[in-house]
Amino acid sequence: GVASGLDMGDIKYNNIKIDVKTTKWQTGCLMSNSKNNNIDVFLLLVGSEGRYECRGGIDAKTLYQDENYGDRGGKFRRACWHMEQSSLIDYKKLLDLAA
Repeated sequence: GVASGLDMGDIKYNNIKIDVKTTKWQTGCLMSNSKNNNIDVFLLLVGSEGRYECRGGIDAKTLYQDENYGDRGGKFRRACWHMEQSSLIDYKKLLDLAA
């Protein structure tokens, strides 16, 4: 897991370690509860029951900026790193940039 430093993400693409986050909420944001230095890129998928749409992604260095940490004014049960969908980058562009 993340605490042990062994979590290497969900997908490896062109040597990029990707952690895929999912939510059933159409307006849901990308969230990471723990900082994982093994991850290069996060992707957000929205959907349920095996039907998902990639809403975008962000490189880990950007997500882990101080301004992206918090509990969204009490909307989250605990503080985490998070970004709204409107701040994410199209995954095709992101993976080209990260390659």
